[in-house]
Amino acid sequence: MRLLTAIASPFGRKVSMVARELNLQLTEENVDAQVSEEVHAHNPLRQIPVLVLSDGSAVYDSDVICRVLNDYVGGDLYPKDAERGALTRLALADGLAETSVALNNIYRLPEAEQSATLMERYRARIARVLDHMDATIEALSNPVVSIDKIATAAAVGHVDLRHGAAWRDGRPGLSRWIDRVAERPSMADTRHPDGRF
Repeated sequence: MRLLTAIASPFGRKVSMVARELNLQLTEENVDAQVSEEVHAHNPLRQIPVLVLSDGSAVYDSDVICRVLNDYVGGDLYPKDAERGALTRLALADGLAETSVALNNIYRLPEAEQSATLMERYRARIARVLDHMDATIEALSNPVVSIDKIATAAAVGHVDLRHGAAWRDGRPGLSRWIDRVAERPSMADTRHPDGRF
């Protein structure tokens, strides 16, 4: 199986981490989704990640890919005894990642095209989510690896990569948690080349 992804994508990283936790070997190919004809051929949204299966068919959206990989090996990354809570935390983490990416995309626009209102809205959303994660960190503190923890690590990692380490200020629980999970091979192996989370 081939994974079309990008080195700084929190959604691609989430899939890469899931594959490693499940001991699945994926051929990971970093692409520019906006110009890649293969991404366009498989996903009309022109978004990554895209998982290309051995029969040439494709699966996209990181959550769908993660579920497919988990089911493929009979994994247990989706806890049955607390699924509602885990899926809610997964949605929160995905929302954080989406907002972090959207804010970074605004920064990449020419200054005249940047919306100060939208940037402030995204910054406030990121802060609210990080505050909530810090206040509820106990929900992520048991040692069992699950999809909500993987998604949270990928999302917070993207905030750290693109917006700096100031997110740690006033959030000691989340800060300690990310430092612990950063030692897992699945996270260390998918770290950005600049050494950030």
